[in-house]
Amino acid sequence: MSGSNQVGRAKVWRHVGRARIRSDGVAKVVPAELTAVMAVPDPAVPVFVDDSGRRRRRIRSVAFAVACAVVVLAAVAWLSLSAGLVRPIPATTCAPAADRPSSQCGRR
Repeated sequence: MSGSNQVGRAKVWRHVGRARIRSDGVAKVVPAELTAVMAVPDPAVPVFVDDSGRRRRRIRSVAFAVACAVVVLAAVAWLSLSAGLVRPIPATTCAPAADRPSSQCGRR
């Protein structure tokens, strides 16, 4: 690298690249035609047009199916929450009793 300048305490090196610099220190201007990658399309022309309407029908039917699935899942969740509680039979302690054999311990 050639020559450096001081900016504060940092050294700033001159960029050495492929640009063609004239003697007055300005880069040579390249015409825009040589650097253009592609032409800009006309913004008035639509990008996608579906004249048959098949895409709209397909999206609408998929959205309807998803909505039906969401309604069914919401109904199942609501029914499961609104149904009565299922309580297990409470376990009784087994106290020796004269009228009950030991095999009946814990049963009603």
